[in-house]
Amino acid sequence: MGARKGSISYSLFHVDGDIAKTSRDELLERIREFAFSPLTPESEEDTVHGWVVLDDMLATDFTPDNVFLGEYIALGLRVDRWALPGALFKAHIERRTREVLAETGKARLFKSEKLAIREDIGRQLKRQTLPAAAAIDMVWAVERGEVRFWSQSNRALEMFESLFESTFAVRLVNDSAYVAALHCRLADELVGALADVEQARFTSFE
Repeated sequence: MGARKGSISYSLFHVDGDIAKTSRDELLERIREFAFSPLTPESEEDTVHGWVVLDDMLATDFTPDNVFLGEYIALGLRVDRWALPGALFKAHIERRTREVLAETGKARLFKSEKLAIREDIGRQLKRQTLPAAAAIDMVWAVERGEVRFWSQSNRALEMFESLFESTFAVRLVNDSAYVAALHCRLADELVGALADVEQARFTSFE
């Protein structure tokens, strides 16, 4: 979703830090280090995320041509997660539990045995399906220090901020009237007057 097509709704950040002395080759290496790696049925995690090429959630072959667009750095954040159908998952666990109890003659299972059944059933179901996948666009206007991320989901924002800061060794600051005033180099008294302004989100009602 995002930069070239789809929703025009995005989250705006300002970059606290400088990459002016960082070469493009080094930036590409950092991006490759945090490239997306697919989920597998054997993965311990239920959710993974990482960078992909903008407009191609299947590509992680980062090059100067597909990352650096003029003064911009453009990437996609891909997020994959297992979304097993709850009722089916539960039914398989209950069946396996009955089978184990019948085979062992036990009245009940230990916690570790229940966990082992749950993990085994989970792996089996994962082998029969694919994880839910989404890619969210990010465009960084490097010279202006502005980053646009095409999502307002709290969970997506948390993943994005953590990944961005780990990748580029800078800090992201949420946009606000005060932060914008600092970047516009307004007079000190005007900036000070905005320090206590609270951000508000406006929603239209039909």
